[in-house]
Amino acid sequence: MLVECKAPSVTVNEKTVQQATAYNIVLKAKYILLTNGKTTILLRNTSKGYVQQKTIPAIK
Repeated sequence: MLVECKAPSVTVNEKTVQQATAYNIVLKAKYILLTNGKTTILLRNTSKGYVQQKTIPAIK
C-alpha cells in the first residue's frame, strides 16, 4: 500500500491522485491511500486501472 499524506491545506483532487499514481508506476502497490486529514481517497490498482474503494481492506 502506498500512503501519501498531504498537509491539511493541500486539496486532495485529481492532481494529487495523478501524482500518487505516477509514483506507483515504479512501486506497483495494490492500493494507494491519499489523505490530507480531512479528505481521504483509497484506490485499488487493477489490470483495468484504478478503482476507488469505500473501505480499507483487512490485512491478512
